[in-house]
Amino acid sequence: MSRQYEEYMEKQNRKKESLLDLPDQFEESQIKIEKLQEELCKSSSWKSKLKDYIIGGTIGAILGFVLSKFLG
Repeated sequence: MSRQYEEYMEKQNRKKESLLDLPDQFEESQIKIEKLQEELCKSSSWKSKLKDYIIGGTIGAILGFVLSKFLG
């Protein structure tokens, strides 16, 4: 066989193998998407937001107090 034919066949085999991997890659992508959606739901829940508001309010109060002592 000629070298060109061998290269062509090798290229075709690589294409077939990559196509056979597609279902697995698709399933992995679906699993990642589901996990990310769950994380997004958790991060936007009222419990998570309450925690953020409390931390932000505490830091704001401390900064306000410190700045009022220095500037006021």
